[in-house]
This record gives sequence, structure tokens and C-alpha cells, in this order.
Amino acid sequence: MKKLLVKNNSKIQKLSFLLSLFFLCFNVIQAQEVKSSVDRDTIKIGEQIIYKVEVEAKSSEKVVFPQGQSFLPLEVVDSTAIDTFLTKDKYKLTREYPLTQFDSGAYTIPKQTIIIDGEGFYTDTFNIKVNGVVVDTLKQKLFPLKPALDIKPAPVFPTWIWWILGIAGIVFLIYLLLKTRKKIIEKKKELPPYEKAIQTLQLLDENQELEKGRMKEYYSGLSNAIKRYIDEKIDGNALESTTNEFIEMLKVYKKEKQIYLKPQVIDSLEAVLKRADLTKFAGINTDKLTAREDRKTIEENINAFDKAIPEPTEEEKLQNENYRLEQERKARLKKQRVRIALGVLAVLIVGGIFVSLNGMQFLSGKFSNPTTEKLLKQEWITSEYGKYGITLTTPEVLYRQMDTVPEIFPGKTEIQERFSSGKIEDNLYIKTTNIRAKKDAKIDSIDVGDLLDKSLGDADISMMTFKDEEFITRENKIGQKIFGTFRIGDPASNSGKRKAYTFLVFNERGGLQQLFISYDAEDENGEAIEKRVTNSVDFNTEHDG
Repeated sequence: MKKLLVKNNSKIQKLSFLLSLFFLCFNVIQAQEVKSSVDRDTIKIGEQIIYKVEVEAKSSEKVVFPQGQSFLPLEVVDSTAIDTFLTKDKYKLTREYPLTQFDSGAYTIPKQTIIIDGEGFYTDTFNIKVNGVVVDTLKQKLFPLKPALDIKPAPVFPTWIWWILGIAGIVFLIYLLLKTRKKIIEKKKELPPYEKAIQTLQLLDENQELEKGRMKEYYSGLSNAIKRYIDEKIDGNALESTTNEFIEMLKVYKKEKQIYLKPQVIDSLEAVLKRADLTKFAGINTDKLTAREDRKTIEENINAFDKAIPEPTEEEKLQNENYRLEQERKARLKKQRVRIALGVLAVLIVGGIFVSLNGMQFLSGKFSNPTTEKLLKQEWITSEYGKYGITLTTPEVLYRQMDTVPEIFPGKTEIQERFSSGKIEDNLYIKTTNIRAKKDAKIDSIDVGDLLDKSLGDADISMMTFKDEEFITRENKIGQKIFGTFRIGDPASNSGKRKAYTFLVFNERGGLQQLFISYDAEDENGEAIEKRVTNSVDFNTEHDG
């Protein structure tokens, strides 16, 4: 009996140890728990599935949820914020992902990786069925077309405002041209300083300023006649000088023998100019007899100055010639500036009219490189490229390139065509090439690497990485896929860019179809565009002969 008890105690101890080990392992397993679920497994085209991920972890552990378009072939519409709940000594983290698909069929949501403190945990896979929308016209009620709705246009400047601005600009241009022409003509007709001074005195006589008793105007004309002459002939500050400054200036010129005058000439001129100041500023009238004598004195002084100015030396003549050439150069420069200003104004006017007729969106589309985020969100285009080519859905239409496609199979092809959007340096570049062999041509093998080299052409590419795998389309067409990264531009300079690329090759419809896509490396939007475009690959065989 005692031996049996000891034996039973030994069994109980072993069982107790196993139970303790089990509960210990259970606690370790339960310390980190990952659950995933979907709210339904059948939807219609365009409807959404809520994919839910729940993680239980310690507060000290870092949890990383799936990012980007990792649920393909279903597309992530958006992702909610992470909800956090505290339960005892653990945190419960929950995140939801609305998913959708726009083509009917059976799809599988792949396993998703949850990183907890550097360790990967995987969710379950889910099978989803997407049903098309069936319309039974016998049971479905028919309704008349609804009337068109008036859409309020975006606020823009009315066209008539641009036309008014354009006409005003043209009128302004004509005005500037006429004004410039008038100045040129007047300058050509301008009289020499001596003749201009004598003409001023003659106009005073013809206008009979003295007989009409207009003493201020009369003496102003006398002062201007002599001062303008001195200003143009001797000193450029004469017109702005006061009488005292003017007389002192003449005395200095006489002393330095730059003019040869008798002292009484300067004295008589000073007396006339002071009398003119009294008449103009103090309102003191002078008798007509004295005024006529003053007019005679001014004319005599002009004649005296004209004779008193010595003939310029050869050095002065050379300086004057250089001065004249410099003035001509400045005049030409001024004309050029006016022409440039008129040209800029004309461009602005034409540009304003062009924008009013075509809109700013036209210009932004032509001169700007849209971001991949904008391209991903905008409405996409589905089109077949080439008669026997490939059908794609892309953010922008691919345009036919008229340059020659490199000959890959000399003498064995009857169709070679290429369509592309953007450039390889841009943030997104898509190109498809379609080569159709002749009916009697025999192509033994295809070097995909050689096709990729010819597809890149003369681009300045370096540091290229390669990975290859089989690619299967939605319609179970099998092709070859090469993908990786490369650097474009000078790798030693900051101008170089690292690009990610995907290159697909198919041998369908009696030809060879190639698709090349490149985008900025680590650009999630570019990666999402690449996946969406490659998943749209199709071959329309309805028209094949």
C-alpha cells in the first residue's frame, strides 16, 4: 500500500510539472496574439469589405501594421486609425482596412505580415467572391432619362475682360511707338543753340508781349533765351542757376579763359537779369523803352558769347565725338529697352487671351509634371495599344511614338510600334512596345535581358539590379517579369535619381508585347500605380484573324 502511494505521488508530480509547463507555454503564446477577420466574403463590384486586424501585445512592444497596397488583388480604399484598448497588463490594438474590387471573379486576400518587436506574425488568407451586377430588364422598371443639370462653371475672368485688356494693350503699344517716333523727329529738327536763342527773341516780337503789357512773360523769354544758350553751349547747369550763380559761373569761365568776353558784357547781362527777377518775382513793372533796350542787350550778348567761345582743340573735338557716340549708344540702348518692354507686353496680352480661351488647366497640363498621388486618384483610361498589342488601364493615355523601334529580329517582323507616357527621368514613365512577326518567320528563342537593354535605349543608367519571375495575368496569360532598381543620371552628383522598374514580356497573338514601368524608388504611390497597371494587362483577341 505504501509503495503504491509513492508510485501515485510520482505520477502526480510528473502530471503537475507537465501542467505547469503547458500553462507557461500558453501564457507565452497568449502574450502576443494576432487575429484577422472580414465582415463578409461576397460582394458586388465596387462594394467594400472591412478587413479587421486585432493584435494583443505588451505595452513595451512595438507593433507595425500592413502599409500600402499589400492586399492585392483587392485594392485598399483607405485605412482607419489604430484603436487601442488596455486590458490588464496588455494592449489590444485594432485596425480596419476597407477593401474593394472593380472586376467580378474569385479572389484571395493574401496573408498579411504583422511585425511585433521585430518578429513577424501572419494573418489568415480569405477567399472573396465578387459578383457582377445583373440587370433583368424584364423585372427592372424602366424610367425616362432625367433632364440635364446645369453645372455652375468654375469662376474665371469673362472673355470680354481679356479682349478689353488686349485692345488697351495694343493701343498703349501704338501710343508708345508714336511718342518715340515724335521725339526722334523733333530731335532731328532741333535747331543749333544760337539759332534757337535768336528765334526765341523773334517770337517775343511776333507775339507782341511787350505791346500787350505782359512784362513777366516778356522778361521770362529774355532770361530763357540767354540761359538756354549758355546751358547748351557752355554749362549744363545754367538753366537751374539763380542770377548770382549764373554771373559767378560766367566770371569763372572768363577767368579760366574758356570764354573771351569784355567785363562790360557780363555787367550789362547782370543788370538785365536782375531787372527780369524784379519783374517776375517782385511784380515791379519796367517801362517799355527800358524793356526794348534790355531785349537789344540780350541779343548783343548772345552774339558776343557766340564769338567769345574759342574753337575746340583736336583733343576736345575727339572728346566731343566720343561723347556723341556714347549718347548715340545710350539712345540705341533705350530703344532696345522700349522694344523689349513692348515685346513682353505683347506676350502677356497674347498669353492672357490664350488662357481665357483655353484655361489654366490646359497650361498646367502642358508644362507641369503631375505627382503620382494626383495620377493615382484621377480617372484612369483603358485602351488597346496597337492592332495586335496589349490592353492597359493607365492614369494617362499613352501616345504613339513616331521614332523607329530598334530592330530585334531583323527581317522577321511586319509590325513594330511603341506607345509611351512621360520620360524615363519623370516620376512616372510607362512604355509599351508591340512587335508582330511575319507569318512565315521562325523565332527560336527570346533573350528577355536583351529586350530590356533595347527598351532602355541610350538612357544614362547605372547600378541596375535584376530579379525575374513568371507573371500571370487575370486571363491566365503567362509572361516573364524582370524588376528591380537603377540609378539615372550621374551617380556621383546630387542630380542622379534612384528608380524602381518593372519589365513584362509576353508572346501572344503571334507577336511580342513588352511593358516597361519606372517610378521614383520608395514612392508608395508610384508602386501602387505600377501594380494597378500590371494587373490590368489584357489581350483583346476578339479581332484577331
